[in-house]
Amino acid sequence: MCSLTNCPRIKQKLLVSIVAYNAQKTIRDVVSRVPASLADSYEVEVLIIDDASSDSTFEVSHRFSQEYTGPFSVRVLFNPTNQGYGGNQKIGYHYAIQNGFDFVALIHGDG
Repeated sequence: MCSLTNCPRIKQKLLVSIVAYNAQKTIRDVVSRVPASLADSYEVEVLIIDDASSDSTFEVSHRFSQEYTGPFSVRVLFNPTNQGYGGNQKIGYHYAIQNGFDFVALIHGDG
């Protein structure tokens, strides 16, 4: 058991939710602009949700998530049916609740 003075600090969890629709040209730049310094204060995950794009947003995002070497984990989801902007947000918030995130920052996939 620890007291307030000798417990290791536990970071709160921050989900950076990126709603993306036809964002193949911008998605890499958008993720790259998330400040790496957030990892100093938070446990950060970036979630890209492709909303049934007609371009290669999912493929570009997935490839980026595998190549990314920054301080965050990057996860990519795909909606097979377009949910619209609000529906895509709801999926991100549901993901945050189900995975115990304390905060959500919402970013548009087009920057």
